[in-house]
Amino acid sequence: MTFRNTQSMRAPSRRATPAPVYCVGSRAFVNWHSSDPSVATKPVPATDPHGKSIETDFVDGDEVEVLAWRPRGREGASYQVRRLRDGNECWLWVDILRTTRQPASTAA
Repeated sequence: MTFRNTQSMRAPSRRATPAPVYCVGSRAFVNWHSSDPSVATKPVPATDPHGKSIETDFVDGDEVEVLAWRPRGREGASYQVRRLRDGNECWLWVDILRTTRQPASTAA
């Protein structure tokens, strides 16, 4: 009887780098900071509840409250957020959120 090594048959990890996980009700900050001016001046990519791209006036550092989340497999989770200063809502990808007010490169 032959046995296969099941360790080598496992699927690779979904993401190379771990993304933060936000709970409903937690606070986060919009992460749209880049040293590349062509990226930093573009609008924050956001979607409506159906996944359709929408335009927003969210900017880097806006404080938001997490209202809901959706798992998205390989793309990572998306979060429904409400901006605290005016109540505007949208859906953002996990990589557009951070846990600190300042970007990681300037937080240290």
